[in-house]
Amino acid sequence: YLEGIPLAEEAPHTPELLSAIGRFLGRLDLVLQGFTHPAARRPLTWSVLQAEQVISHNLVHLTDPTRRSVVEEFLATFRRHTLPGLSDLRSSVIHNDANDYNVLVHRSFDGRQRVAGLLDFGDMVEAPLVYEAAVAAAYVMQSSEDPLAAAATLVAGYHERLPLQWAEFQVLYDLIAVRLCTTVTMAAKHSAQEPDRAYLSISEEGAWRTLEQLRDLDRAEAVGYFQDACGMSSR
Repeated sequence: YLEGIPLAEEAPHTPELLSAIGRFLGRLDLVLQGFTHPAARRPLTWSVLQAEQVISHNLVHLTDPTRRSVVEEFLATFRRHTLPGLSDLRSSVIHNDANDYNVLVHRSFDGRQRVAGLLDFGDMVEAPLVYEAAVAAAYVMQSSEDPLAAAATLVAGYHERLPLQWAEFQVLYDLIAVRLCTTVTMAAKHSAQEPDRAYLSISEEGAWRTLEQLRDLDRAEAVGYFQDACGMSSR
């Protein structure tokens, strides 16, 4: 038993809390360095190594042409900027699913928020290390009025414990977007297969909202924003 409540039920998501989540995940991945297991290399829908195939295959379920074009645009960027060098990035076994129901938060006696623990290790996989931060950032962005600032705060916390490399900063924005694209295409697939189960599409609205916000950002500026937040000036 772990004390605490899911991040989804905790408010507000203060910068201190977001930074603490990043540090927690950085410390976890630091401990996992060098750990290997044959099952960590299994094909997994939610692995970034399968993302291009999963998103492409499930585009057919996006019946709204406007929304489909959003995903196609991010997928094209991922193919152009990130996919060719994905295998060159540092790789490790990562948790791969630090969503807002898997991160537990606890308030101390003085009211301060802290990370109490992490649940659900079923999606652990060997993947580019930076994807850990990207996945967590993709989830905290969905509940923030300033998604990029929320993501950058979490990433900076991760960077404190496990410093990211220059090449990893260059793909972070794309990896966040591709995780969100995986979320919405998988949700569309499930909704198409089980149209009477409306709850299957509820969780995707935050992902769509965040994708539309990301679409309005300049990719290079977003990359620089993450670097600046971590004290790795892009200038």
